[in-house]
Amino acid sequence: MAIDIKKVEEIIDYKFKNKKLLEEALTHPPGNTGSPSYERLEFLGDAVIGLAISKHFFWDEHYDLSPNDLTRLRSANVNNDKLARVAAHLGLYHHVQGTNISDSLEQAEKFEKEMREEKWLVYGREKGPKFLADIVESIAAAIYVDLNFDMQKLYPTSFEAYNYTWILGKSSTTNKGAIRAVPEKRQANRD
Repeated sequence: MAIDIKKVEEIIDYKFKNKKLLEEALTHPPGNTGSPSYERLEFLGDAVIGLAISKHFFWDEHYDLSPNDLTRLRSANVNNDKLARVAAHLGLYHHVQGTNISDSLEQAEKFEKEMREEKWLVYGREKGPKFLADIVESIAAAIYVDLNFDMQKLYPTSFEAYNYTWILGKSSTTNKGAIRAVPEKRQANRD
């Protein structure tokens, strides 16, 4: 099965310069063959998502929290379950290619069905399959690499691509006026 690159780009709202990166990000590991798969990108994506979310909470969202609270908040929002919910919500697993993935796809379909029954709640009864989280991490890394490792460009892209406003959803208690005032206040303190 060939990956519909254009469709996935529409889903994540990002157009790749290097389409091979997205293809690799959506290729399930075939075993010990050494063929390209999402595993290397997944490794990088874990750090990329963690940093993007950390920046969001540190600078944009919760500027008044202690480092301990920021760590807990990041851990609650950057984990396999949350990322699996992003992948299921966006239907990304429908675009994964590879051999020996039928079990993973069955788990993903079952999880997506359970999420629909829960009305797509941010937290749910069932834990998401790691396979789904891996997809999100690998796509985040593919975008990061495609942006030539530019975190400044990745940050807004990652929030749009994974619709973190949905995934953070009800757990976020953002006061938009206060958040906008923080950068202005910090800038005033620098002058």
